[in-house]
Amino acid sequence: MKNFKKPLSVIAIMSMLTSCELVADSISNQDGSTVAITQEMKNQIQKAIQNIDINNISENNIDEILNKFTKVELKPDSKRSEISTHFNNLKEILTIIKDTFNNKIDNNTTETIDKIIAAVTKLSGTTNANISIGEINSNSNTKASIISNTQSVQNIINEIKKIVEIAQTFGINIEKENNNNNNPVNATDNTKAPAALNGGNGGAGTGAGTALAKIVEEINASAMIDKISKAQIAHNNISNTNNNDAGQLITGTTSDGKGAGAKSKADFAAAVALKAMSEKGKFTDYTNNNENDDIQAVKQAAAEAVNKVLNGINTIIIDILKAEFKKIKN
Repeated sequence: MKNFKKPLSVIAIMSMLTSCELVADSISNQDGSTVAITQEMKNQIQKAIQNIDINNISENNIDEILNKFTKVELKPDSKRSEISTHFNNLKEILTIIKDTFNNKIDNNTTETIDKIIAAVTKLSGTTNANISIGEINSNSNTKASIISNTQSVQNIINEIKKIVEIAQTFGINIEKENNNNNNPVNATDNTKAPAALNGGNGGAGTGAGTALAKIVEEINASAMIDKISKAQIAHNNISNTNNNDAGQLITGTTSDGKGAGAKSKADFAAAVALKAMSEKGKFTDYTNNNENDDIQAVKQAAAEAVNKVLNGINTIIIDILKAEFKKIKN
């Protein structure tokens, strides 16, 4: 049993934050872009936490408040640096919570929160690219996609895997794919979804972008996060293969417009998110210059995939915090 200096619960912390409407509203600009938490915002959060006195408060408040402060709604033209800003904001909020617990609970260990902070800090550092989430490689005569920086991808995989593993120590299971999610995505010609993701020389054909978007729409956040946490890096050409995981799909090179296939729809959707989050990765341009519907579909799908993954990570972290604070309280 922990020795509390004064009555406290994380639910109370989160509930007190509801009074900080300015802070919550200030995480995003009017155009929806993610902005960094300012010192004024930190002070408001800190002031609210310092006034905490535990009462019977519903656990639903933690979901409401952390989601309010960390919910992601990135747009297709959002810069990848906004992903970095989101993770940095999450780090700031978690640090305030951790410091408050250290000040209010005797002999309290915050090892779990420290591990999450370390992971999101590294995620912030590796997603700080100044290109749009749904960037198309429109400046090349080849019209080919551009593979993501392998170290950036590896860092994202590693840190998401750490968060998943922390969740698993508390018995929080990340949902696996259903039968539909496990269906392969084959690269048969440049009108299929892989062409828009990792197509090589020649570019994608009509319909590839809308096919990509349809797969992203089908797959939920948990399945995508599960696939990212298990992904590998490719160091070779993956043309004429259809058994690639989420990491291999965006780090392996391809030679022609049809690209390379995925071993499952969940891997494919996760690869879209990984490419849209990582450094240097760009989606395929189109053989015809007037494929605006497909181009917009890819950009929208890239934003949707990233939003699913980031909000899914938020949910996992909330579940971890609830489990950790329940352990401390008991």
